[in-house]
Amino acid sequence: MKKIGFLIILLLVIGLVIIFLMHQKQKITTQNKSQIWTLLAIGDIQLSREVGAKINQFGVDYPFQRITNLTQAADLTIGNLESPLTDGRSNADPNSMIFGAEIKSVEGLKNAGFDVLNLANNHFANQGQTGMDLTFQTLNQQGISYFGAGYNFDNAHHAQIKTIGKIKIALLGYTDSDVLPTNSNATAAKPGVAAMDIEQVKIDIAKAKTQADLVVVSMHSGYEYTPNPNRRQIEFAHSAVTSGADLVIGHHPHVVQAIEDYKGKKIFYSLGNFIFDQPWSAETKQGLAVKLTFNGAALAKTELIPVKIENWCQPRVLAQDEPEYQTVLNRIQTATTKLE
Repeated sequence: MKKIGFLIILLLVIGLVIIFLMHQKQKITTQNKSQIWTLLAIGDIQLSREVGAKINQFGVDYPFQRITNLTQAADLTIGNLESPLTDGRSNADPNSMIFGAEIKSVEGLKNAGFDVLNLANNHFANQGQTGMDLTFQTLNQQGISYFGAGYNFDNAHHAQIKTIGKIKIALLGYTDSDVLPTNSNATAAKPGVAAMDIEQVKIDIAKAKTQADLVVVSMHSGYEYTPNPNRRQIEFAHSAVTSGADLVIGHHPHVVQAIEDYKGKKIFYSLGNFIFDQPWSAETKQGLAVKLTFNGAALAKTELIPVKIENWCQPRVLAQDEPEYQTVLNRIQTATTKLE
């Protein structure tokens, strides 16, 4: 009888252990699934001039009407905001290089699902300190994070940390001094953008890596309207990766550029235009959205999504059977081949 009792107890213990292990396996599987997340990166967004006129005519959501299925679906959607804000009417002169978008335009960005915006670009200081401060304040009020610019040097070089599930993503943004007005740099005493500096990016990335699982660097640099990245872009992007960046996303040339796999990390030298009033060439009306699927901090899948701007300001995803779809990818591939 004692042996039977012992066997019964043993079987109960074994059963409890099996149930516990099955629960742990299910828990681990659930945790792994929760680590799958997506990042959507797009190019230049300019919300003044002709785009501002369209917004005033049709509403703040008009530029995003054909693309929200894409921008709202990602866990983290980022872009480069090329136009600072103004508390007056947006600059409607289509030939002006002084950008200034109305405050209400940020509502369209929020409604479209943008989570965080790079501000490190050559137009961010177009409305002076007042415009920079207004942009910071408005984005904060609308719940859209930003990086690459700030109230002072330390603020501009501090990584924006976003959390998706258990994964922390650090975002840093920089503008090339080749394209940057000298009064745009953030200093200890005034607001501005973070300028591209290889030694400084090493410091910034090292700090960011203590705060996050993944470091993304945004780079505003390059020759306009050419698919080939220049030496400064390549050197800075390579230095960022060598210093610990997991991903580099570029913009400024207004056209798509090469994509490089460097030391196991992706470098997108330019995603081209996303919302911009440059209808005078096919190349400036075509851009690239990049959907990146991560498993934890590891990149699991990369999707290249060609887009086309219509009606001055409305991007839409190009269908694979449209000739322009392959045209965009061919241009990228040709430029990429030249890097090899």
